[in-house]
Amino acid sequence: MKVPFEFQGQFHEVEAELIKGHLWIHFQGKTWCVEKESTTPRRGKAQGTRSSGNRDLISAPMPGKIIKVMVQSGSLVETGQVLVIMEAMKMEYTLKADRVVQIAEVLVKPGQQVRLGDTLISFKKEESSS
Repeated sequence: MKVPFEFQGQFHEVEAELIKGHLWIHFQGKTWCVEKESTTPRRGKAQGTRSSGNRDLISAPMPGKIIKVMVQSGSLVETGQVLVIMEAMKMEYTLKADRVVQIAEVLVKPGQQVRLGDTLISFKKEESSS
């Protein structure tokens, strides 16, 4: 849907979508999320999301379509390495690893539609050094 959006004192008509109580706004190549309880926008981009803070998962930051999967189960990935490219709100989003980690399972494939919060990739659990 198109909605009016004020940015730096000027009004623009922007693409927006309401998903699970969050208003996602796409403007000038960036995606912003405004939570129902808050009026502070936050920038959503590139690193993917963690379900409930779980460091062992990469979840979809918004609904969209998987374009490319750049890793496979068992792969060891480096910090910043591209894991998945998805399309949402007519833009491509690159989800990257936030640390060196081994892929446990890839749960999506190219062409697949995903919902906000769907798990895309799971990581091998890190060993505790106690």
